[in-house]
Amino acid sequence: MVKRILALAVVMLVVVPNLALASDLQDQMINFTLEETVNYALEHSPEIMLARIDKEKSSVLDKKADSAAEKILEYFTYDTAYLKYVKPLTTEIAYESSKKNEILKQNSIRYKVEKAFYDAIKASEEVRVKEDALEYMKEMQDTLKKKKEVGLAKNTDFTQAEIDVLEAELQLKSAINAKVYALEILKNVMGLFLETPLAIEYSFSNLPPFPEIIDSTLDDALEKAVQNRFEVFSAKSKLEIARESFELISCYLPSNTYDYRIIKSDYDSALIEFDEAVAGIELEVRYAYRKLDELWKTLALRKEALKLAEDNLSIMNKRFEAGLATSYDAVSALRVLNETRLRYIEDYHNYSISRLRFENALSLGPAY
Repeated sequence: MVKRILALAVVMLVVVPNLALASDLQDQMINFTLEETVNYALEHSPEIMLARIDKEKSSVLDKKADSAAEKILEYFTYDTAYLKYVKPLTTEIAYESSKKNEILKQNSIRYKVEKAFYDAIKASEEVRVKEDALEYMKEMQDTLKKKKEVGLAKNTDFTQAEIDVLEAELQLKSAINAKVYALEILKNVMGLFLETPLAIEYSFSNLPPFPEIIDSTLDDALEKAVQNRFEVFSAKSKLEIARESFELISCYLPSNTYDYRIIKSDYDSALIEFDEAVAGIELEVRYAYRKLDELWKTLALRKEALKLAEDNLSIMNKRFEAGLATSYDAVSALRVLNETRLRYIEDYHNYSISRLRFENALSLGPAY
């Protein structure tokens, strides 16, 4: 059996963007890197198109408010002063918010595509494990058949080998179905037709280098997140508008009026909401930081376990060939190896998703 040692994939998507193009290209396939896959999804996303339309509309409203404010030369009441000072600030912030919202949509789509991409890799690797298991079981069945013919194997051992082959075939079919579904999800988030030919090509090397984003201190990560996150921007913008409104109304109305008290309440609420937004993001980043570190260390330990399981199977195969171990011992060693490989796949998948979440936590977010 050809051994396949699992590690980080250098991944490439092979995809034909639509059926018409597939017909034109005939046997030709287009190679997409992960980055190109994300870009394809971004270029064809209705969410991004709507966000850009909203940004253009916000820009027009901002210019309209500025133009109206310039025409107000006298502002003896709070209402006119509001139109002069607060309204332009509100539309300016709304415009900035629409620009950030477009980036937020892009981050969301990027996360969904990359997650689906890693899900497809995971499903593909699980198929490889099941293929290897089936190949091994068939080899064991052939070996026991030959031994049985010369009286060196029991009928029960050969019967068990036949059962093991059938079980391995069923598990492989299940894994293939899971892979097909994972690829369909990837097509869906990319904006491709489900009938579009899509496959994942990969070659394995060593573990990935420790991510540069984790090389920074936790304090640096927290500072970056607070600067970038959309929730903080929104809370800060609301606080800025509330402060401007409160300072303005303080010049026109006494503190015992209803309007003054309402605007003062809005200002007090905005202060609390801003502090809560910062605290919530700090908690989220701390968890994402530590989780990524934990999963990285888990991957390193799992790789050691994988090597031990491979060595154990190799030894057991030699013992079986020498008549010092039974077929049950050899198959048991294979199952230990396969279970370790599947756990490594799961760990690497979790690590990849955790890394995406951490990167999102430091950008506009969300971390999902």
